Amino acid sequence: MKAYPKYKDSGIQWVGQVPNHWEVARLKNFTSCNDETLSDSTSVDTIIEYVEIGDVSNTEGIKATTKYHFGDAPSRARRITRKNDIIVSTVRTYLQAITQIKRDDLIVSTGFAVIRPRKGIESGYLAYQMMSQAPIHWIVSNSIGISYPAIAASKVGCVPILLPTPAEQTSIVSFLDSKTSQIDTYIAQKEKQIEALKELKQVEIANAVTHGLNNNTPMKNSGIAWIGDVPQHWDTVRMKYIFKEISEKGHPEEPCLCATQRYGVIPQSMYDNRVVVVSKGFENLKFVRKGNFVISLRSFQGGIEMAHYQGIISAAYTILGLDENILDSEYTRFLFKSHPFIMLLQTCVTGIREGQNINYDILRRKFLPVPPKEEQREIVKYIDVKIKNIDTKISSIQSQISHLKEYKQRLISDVVTGKVDVRNEKI
Repeated sequence: MKAYPKYKDSGIQWVGQVPNHWEVARLKNFTSCNDETLSDSTSVDTIIEYVEIGDVSNTEGIKATTKYHFGDAPSRARRITRKNDIIVSTVRTYLQAITQIKRDDLIVSTGFAVIRPRKGIESGYLAYQMMSQAPIHWIVSNSIGISYPAIAASKVGCVPILLPTPAEQTSIVSFLDSKTSQIDTYIAQKEKQIEALKELKQVEIANAVTHGLNNNTPMKNSGIAWIGDVPQHWDTVRMKYIFKEISEKGHPEEPCLCATQRYGVIPQSMYDNRVVVVSKGFENLKFVRKGNFVISLRSFQGGIEMAHYQGIISAAYTILGLDENILDSEYTRFLFKSHPFIMLLQTCVTGIREGQNINYDILRRKFLPVPPKEEQREIVKYIDVKIKNIDTKISSIQSQISHLKEYKQRLISDVVTGKVDVRNEKI
């Protein structure tokens, strides 16, 4: 790829020099905005396919949609889109939720400005232009607010854009379609590698905590469906003989904890996601000691969490004290995160669909595998090493994916700002 022969100052911050023959214009001069809106008189039974801000990424496009009957849809589900429209988030603009619509009749949030190209600019080119860094910087820097920055849709129309000739726009779209497709293919391959490694990690944990480390050990049928065969010298014990349910209260001075599937039970102050913060009634919260296990409301989806800190937590949670003469806490933590155990949890729930929670009265009657204590410690060491090696590989691949995404973004920005000339590039 080569540069254009002559350049001029664009007058646009974050762009700098552009090809001499390119025009600089405002977005509103070649587009319309928010042309179509669903009427309040729309039948409540009309099925719509809805896209909200969190469903969109400028690097991945539309990642998800949700179907609703209009009567059940969020009140912000109003903007009608058509194929080749470009949607630009006008709220939480730091998320950079900008993409091209690839099909008709999606309904998007009123938090988007729906940009419709008119004569003089190709939709594909405009999409790449809007997803490049200069327009994104302009939108973010002109947003108002700190925690929830927003920009008026009419203000988006003032975004400065670059206009190559129609022939160049076509060349740019062909080139970027080809190159970004290749990059996306590489990224998809890398993501598959990560999924395979995550599955391997689960297999390693499940095999170790239910079958041990020695493949030559004589096995026996445990008589328990979720466990299967276990080493002949292992025991199986009901959970109610291993754990004591704890409901101690009256420690308002302790820090509030939250149960997370990724980090276990940790102080709310250490968790970067939003949680409901308790402001009163601390004396009624349950006391949790380090090493206790907590059954949170949705634990059947990801395992029971171990407490890494002392503190207090919602009285809705079940707190379990472990008899460490029977099970090592770290072995138990891995056991509770193993896929077979999580499948067992899903048979111990009460409630309907989204309201399902673990019923400890059912779970406490289930059996757990109990290796000798020394063997439990060996299993923990083995899993620690395996997980560290697998996580290192995952981290390396994630870094490669990040570099590919950065390269894709840089390539788009370089091409749509004329830093490189792709008019004669072979695809």
